[in-house]
Amino acid sequence: MICGKPLNKRHMIRHTRKCAEENAQVLGNKDEVFYLIAEGSLLPMYWILVSIPSRMTLEDLDAFLRDIWLECCRHPSFFTIDRIRYSGDPATADPGIIRTESMNKQLKTVLKPGMKFRYDFDPVAPTKLRFRIMDLLEKIPVAPGITLLARNDPPELRCGRCGGEAFCVRAGNEKINPERLLCVQCKAKESPADNDFLPLVNSPRIGMCKYNGGNTR
Repeated sequence: MICGKPLNKRHMIRHTRKCAEENAQVLGNKDEVFYLIAEGSLLPMYWILVSIPSRMTLEDLDAFLRDIWLECCRHPSFFTIDRIRYSGDPATADPGIIRTESMNKQLKTVLKPGMKFRYDFDPVAPTKLRFRIMDLLEKIPVAPGITLLARNDPPELRCGRCGGEAFCVRAGNEKINPERLLCVQCKAKESPADNDFLPLVNSPRIGMCKYNGGNTR
């Protein structure tokens, strides 16, 4: 998103930090930021690299994820960090969780470089994400707020019936089974009353609930 250079995920992780430093004047103000990668737990082909000021909260990160990747029906969500659940619903119980706390926690109080943690969105039609904190960049110039540094190109998806370019996906579980993908021609053969199809989106929320895009591309 800074220089427009296309790289695969592994190379992009290394590239974006160097690119941010080299383009400091373009990016603007200085701040202490976490540099992190988020990807679908079951669909790792969907990923984003993000910088987020350490003074911001888990609520801010949750809002960003909903806006760019997830939001459809205001479903509940939570982070799990070191066996502590940070949720908008503190009453939620889980035998593997020590305790549940509010998401209103500054990132610098709960995260550190090298840490891995997870995020769950919607318990009924779940989308699960995993995170890794690549680094804490001190005084590295970034754009104000959360900055999207890089993201995956939309994966090439093929119709499960004819092998043509997929046009839509039948709503279902978090894994994209080929039989759920249809091209324009095969979709036209379905019953007009069958509304159980969703557009293809560049998000690990693809084919789930009523999600049709957000700020995906």
